Amino acid sequence: MKRTIRVLVIFITIFCCLIGCNSKTVENRTTQIPEDGIINSAVFETIKKDDDIGIFNGNSNDITYQWLFMGSLIDTPKDENLLVNFSNAKTEDIKKQCSAKYVQEFSFSSNELMEGRPTLSVFFAYEWDVDSVDVYNYSTEEDKAVLIGSASVENIPNAVVTFVPNEHSGLFYLVGKDGQVEEKENSDENTKVTPTVTITPTPGEEYRKNSANNDSYDDGNSNSSGSNDGDSDSSNSDSGGMVIDPNTGKDKYSTDPVPEGKPEPVNTEDAVVDKTKSYTATLSIDCKTILDNMDIFNEDKLSVLPADGVIMNTRTVVFYEGENVFDVLKRETAASKIHMEFSWTPIYGSVYVEGIHNLYEFDCGELSGWMYQVNGWYPNYGASRYILKNGDVIEWRYTCDLGRDVGCDWDLSAGV
Repeated sequence: MKRTIRVLVIFITIFCCLIGCNSKTVENRTTQIPEDGIINSAVFETIKKDDDIGIFNGNSNDITYQWLFMGSLIDTPKDENLLVNFSNAKTEDIKKQCSAKYVQEFSFSSNELMEGRPTLSVFFAYEWDVDSVDVYNYSTEEDKAVLIGSASVENIPNAVVTFVPNEHSGLFYLVGKDGQVEEKENSDENTKVTPTVTITPTPGEEYRKNSANNDSYDDGNSNSSGSNDGDSDSSNSDSGGMVIDPNTGKDKYSTDPVPEGKPEPVNTEDAVVDKTKSYTATLSIDCKTILDNMDIFNEDKLSVLPADGVIMNTRTVVFYEGENVFDVLKRETAASKIHMEFSWTPIYGSVYVEGIHNLYEFDCGELSGWMYQVNGWYPNYGASRYILKNGDVIEWRYTCDLGRDVGCDWDLSAGV
């Protein structure tokens, strides 16, 4: 029964951005790595004790990286140096040696194998057009890079490379290769290594090329409409260029047509962000419905529940032309140091906001989670597909009853 409910909630998320997470969360799950890189043993002791996860974010030479520790895998908590240093001293040499299209050099500040064998994810500001990524260690004795492992790569659309480091000493290289490896006579260096699939943590950052040349982040504008506001002779494509089923009026994500007069969703690959043009909107976040449902609220979350249910009072925010609701949410929560967690849902082509202020789906009953509305309307597509206009009023609201308690007046179970 609970699985059925979860499927229902996830389905609804695609249409109204109802968001959640069924994993246990502690208040300080996500931590910024300090300048010296040291996270003390007490932090890992807490993660181990709570059987939780720890996410630690860092940045080096404009590259963001993230460590993920699983409490269940930590045996003996100790101080860990989590600094990763990214450089390019031998990048071109390694590209030639490995016949590689993409190479990133890095080194660790720690010389010891980290407790719990954490996962490291590296977030790039551009796509890696490759089929696999290998991990190399530079050998000073052989004066060349030696293959020591492999990593997973996902483009959303910018590259996220994820792997479990087996060593923490020396220079290392992430080497991206496509499927067509150059043939070399009398050499086995062109053997393609199948990457090891590792668990990819939820990215703590997404990257978007804010320009006027269609280089934009595909961050969850998954659904499109079967109707256009303007005149069109096409019967199988919406304004974003997505194919529409002429029989159902739905796109490949089974998105229902947008109500007449409401904004059409825009595919992120079609959105153009122009940073020379800025506008304002208002943004607020609340979880007031929880206060009326304390009997079913998760007691472990009492410490993060605001007394008045207001997480962010209505504020005026600035956005650039072409940005969407999710862009603003992410930027403003980060600026205010308000926790916000999200993940990418490929089946729906959508960003799935898992929690705000450490309040997640199911924290107040099986029908609870986050929804957003703009100008009083709950859109039937994801927040990352809603392109903002000057003066828009954005509200993120926690629901305990699939939207009915926050004024969503359309049939949330339709199509399920």
